[in-house]
Amino acid sequence: MTSTQEDQVLKKTKYWEKPLNIMHSTQIHNPDQSVLLLEKINVARKESKQTDVILDVDGTEFPCHKVVLENSCSYFKSMFDSGMQECHQRKITIKGVDSTTMASLLDYFFTGKIFITSANVQAILQAANLFQVLYVRDRCARFILNNLEAETCLGIWQMMVSLSLAGSEQAKMYALNHFKLVCKVQEFLDLSKELLIEIISDEELVADSETEIGLAVLEWFLYKNGSRKEDFVEVIQHVKLELITSVYLVERLCKELMLSGSQVGELEDRLISSQGGPEKEAQHRKNSVVCFIGGFVNGQPSDTINYFNPKNRTWSCLTKANTTYRGVSLSYEGGAVIYGNSIYTKVSDALALFNMDTNSWTNRASGLIDGEKWLKMELIDDRIFFLGGRFHCYDLNKKCEALVAPILKK
Repeated sequence: MTSTQEDQVLKKTKYWEKPLNIMHSTQIHNPDQSVLLLEKINVARKESKQTDVILDVDGTEFPCHKVVLENSCSYFKSMFDSGMQECHQRKITIKGVDSTTMASLLDYFFTGKIFITSANVQAILQAANLFQVLYVRDRCARFILNNLEAETCLGIWQMMVSLSLAGSEQAKMYALNHFKLVCKVQEFLDLSKELLIEIISDEELVADSETEIGLAVLEWFLYKNGSRKEDFVEVIQHVKLELITSVYLVERLCKELMLSGSQVGELEDRLISSQGGPEKEAQHRKNSVVCFIGGFVNGQPSDTINYFNPKNRTWSCLTKANTTYRGVSLSYEGGAVIYGNSIYTKVSDALALFNMDTNSWTNRASGLIDGEKWLKMELIDDRIFFLGGRFHCYDLNKKCEALVAPILKK
């Protein structure tokens, strides 16, 4: 550029330095600018341009930009701001993570994207926890909890406990609710004594019987070829031995207890007392559920009684209305009550009873005083009160009904 050309440029610059007499203002925002900038920095990283630090992971080198690393996670921010030796090193050795996982995390730092699969999610979760990349850590934990399986839930539970993650209880509950499957997988056999006791002692454990729990503990003991003798004696104390009804299991447990050489007389007595007590076992395994009677399905009255089990969070069908009353929907009659282990509901002018022990319907009373539909039912002091028509009640002890004093009117 000649001196004459420079003079002309300077004159134009001085001209535009004069402020314009404009009273308005605006902000220019290009939402793509930050994305494009990060993309260019990522290209520069992959081409090793303008990088100022190298991360060495298992012998694999990753050229990076410090400014991106320290603004992506608190781990590197603490490292570069602390004045530690790593602040001045060109190459930094990173431990506690493999090179493949490190590559995935670096891609996330420079692009905001990371690809999670069932094969890599556990490694990425642990690395994200190490580097305190909280968003990735929490999304990995959610991915794992949404895809729990019997084969892996115990390992996931232990991992989440070790990392102090909030989802550990959800993984444990999955194991408790699916004990029938979980007790047959490798992770169950590898449990420590302490964790096994925690599982079988939990009140939320869902098992068909104490025999099922006892068999699982026996398999756990035998897996180590007798090296768990002392642990076995301690673990078996947390099984309700008096409720085991399998003769084979009782004899086998007694044998293993005697071979342990410990003072186990009380345990043997509890096992022997279990003989002839299947009714005890059934009683032990009962739990409360929420029953839903009636309602409508596709606009039609339903004659199905469904229940929700809060222990394993599942819905099931308890029964359908007795064929004698088929065609008269339970939902039409307006109410039901539970007395002992039976459900009473009104069907036309009859009182129907469903026994949950025998899983059968019977006609408890017929020719009720008021056959009106939509009567509500309330149980008070062994009497069923019918509300909505003629105020009357049915005495469950005397097995008869009677009118009740009319409701006071103003």
